[in-house]
Amino acid sequence: MNAGEGQMLFNFELTPLKAVEPWGTGDDRSLHWFGLTDGSYWLDVGDQRLFEYSAAARESGAPRYCSYQVVRLHEDVLEMTPAVLEAIPVDLIARISGREGQQSVLRVSEWRGLSTEQDDDAFWSTLDGAQTWISKRHLDSLYLSPGVNVNMWSDAEFVHIEWDNSPKLVGEVCAWTAVNGSLHLPRAKFIEEVRSFHQRLIDQMAERVENVLAGNVLPPEVQIDYPGLVREQARRSELLEAALRPASPTDWNAVRRSFAVVDATVA
Repeated sequence: MNAGEGQMLFNFELTPLKAVEPWGTGDDRSLHWFGLTDGSYWLDVGDQRLFEYSAAARESGAPRYCSYQVVRLHEDVLEMTPAVLEAIPVDLIARISGREGQQSVLRVSEWRGLSTEQDDDAFWSTLDGAQTWISKRHLDSLYLSPGVNVNMWSDAEFVHIEWDNSPKLVGEVCAWTAVNGSLHLPRAKFIEEVRSFHQRLIDQMAERVENVLAGNVLPPEVQIDYPGLVREQARRSELLEAALRPASPTDWNAVRRSFAVVDATVA
């Protein structure tokens, strides 16, 4: 699936400032920059939406979209972007993409269970070569229950976003409206989307920080580290460029050697 025209990939809405729930209880309640990003978020991927709960999940009390601190998605996207933009060699794409990629991951897991020498350097080197490069391209969602299963990776021309949430269930029904699918977009477009997400969040948080500093918005008993809030706004503002620097090159030959070991052990 190609990227939809006019869509933004990364979308969010911040909770109105007066409705943000402070952290802690009783007289020990506080808010900081991370907590002030409370809101909801989703990804528009063609005609599907990631992080949008299914009707069955909403009937069980879930909101429409993932409800969490928006900066968590922002952090995870920036962290994985250097790896996403490192093109995967053609002969290794099947190890991460589609059903073949899923089977490859399962074979690595089976190999790990069969190995009898789990303390030697060769074991850890093989496991690192087979797993680490994939995990760097997997969107973290362990803070959700159930989470989403999304990989982002690139070849020489496109960034590919692939998802399979069919095992992510509420009862016997998928927890998410986006069950499975894929989308690809030009690498320059992906970078543009990451920049846009970063700038929109930073701009909205700059306004939010300004309102908090002005007072009369949050209850007076909520503890705020005002200088810390300003410092964190400045620090977060500067994170994008590091995310867009090239990643340390992956040793693709080491990856190939790892899979040769796995394939020789697991049919």
